[in-house]
Amino acid sequence: FVLVDGVGFPGVGSCVGVSNVEVAKAARAPVVLVGKSGVGGAIDAYSLNSTFFKTAGVPVLGGIFNFGALDGFYKWDLCQDQIRSFFAQRRERESVYGVLPESEQLAGVRESVPDMQADRCLELAELNIDHVVAR
Repeated sequence: FVLVDGVGFPGVGSCVGVSNVEVAKAARAPVVLVGKSGVGGAIDAYSLNSTFFKTAGVPVLGGIFNFGALDGFYKWDLCQDQIRSFFAQRRERESVYGVLPESEQLAGVRESVPDMQADRCLELAELNIDHVVAR
């Protein structure tokens, strides 16, 4: 088993011929898309991105939905039935692999990394690993 991590969105690198799609195709690697949570925007983004991969002949296994809201209108518990229904009706061969909920402890970390001390970066990396593994 080899995990290849893409960056950004599927088309990143297209201007120089090395998009995530082209890398996955060259590696003969099926794809699990990681996208935003919610309902309409999550489904629309998943549909667009998975179609881009499939058009290039790259198999799409399914999706993981990132930054799932813990409360409010788009709380993951309230959205997951709609997402799963979409997959059951429109993406029968693809799976919902779950959601990574928001973490208050990690909010805004990405933007502050360039100015952060190495020890703090490692501490937050461990916190992120614990957050993902717990799910």
